[in-house]
Amino acid sequence: MPLKSKRNRLLQKVLSSSAILWLWVWPLPSPAVPFLPKGVEEAVVRRLQPALKKAEVPFPPKAVRVAVFKRERKVELWLPDQHGRWRYTKTWDFTATSGKIGPRLYYGDLQIPEGIYRIDLLTPSKEYYLALHLNYPNEFDRAMLLLDGRDPDFVSTGIYIHGGNVSYGCVVIGDRNIEELFLLVSYAGMHNTEVFIFPHDSDRQNPKFERCSHCPVWYGELQRLLEPALRKFQKP
Repeated sequence: MPLKSKRNRLLQKVLSSSAILWLWVWPLPSPAVPFLPKGVEEAVVRRLQPALKKAEVPFPPKAVRVAVFKRERKVELWLPDQHGRWRYTKTWDFTATSGKIGPRLYYGDLQIPEGIYRIDLLTPSKEYYLALHLNYPNEFDRAMLLLDGRDPDFVSTGIYIHGGNVSYGCVVIGDRNIEELFLLVSYAGMHNTEVFIFPHDSDRQNPKFERCSHCPVWYGELQRLLEPALRKFQKP
């Protein structure tokens, strides 16, 4: 199917170059990625090529998984290969962090949440360049809010993965890295993106998280939900 614009022809040329013939080359929508200027988008695609090639995953991706490790201050990107098998693709480092091990409870507590989340908004940001909004509080978070009797008016809903180098409870990976994640999620779709936020890394075959003396009594239940989720991220 021919591409409909000069911009898309250029992207197809980049994607189908001899160095990356392993990629699936699909017609790219126009505009493919909102809020990314044409030149920036093309540069990000080229920048991702080595990691995508090494992982043997196609571009554009059909889905995205992100594993966030709070203690290690790292974010892992996982993408499906052409057979739907999840492949580790690359790691981004935090450029800022806040809080400590344990769940987010109140507005202003500076805690990065822990749990399994979806992306429900892609947006530019004056302060943080680009941002992906998480659906915090999720169902588990809301159930624990009711269990604790906490005031829902004091629960923050503004939790993002974003650029920049300041965190008030968000996952911050810098401007260069957020361009890559923003582009991949834009192509895969927010509904096809999962974000797993773990307190720390562990043996991924038999995950076990450390006990938390300052956390709520129900924190053990959250850990039991996250431990099997960590098994999804076993590297070969």
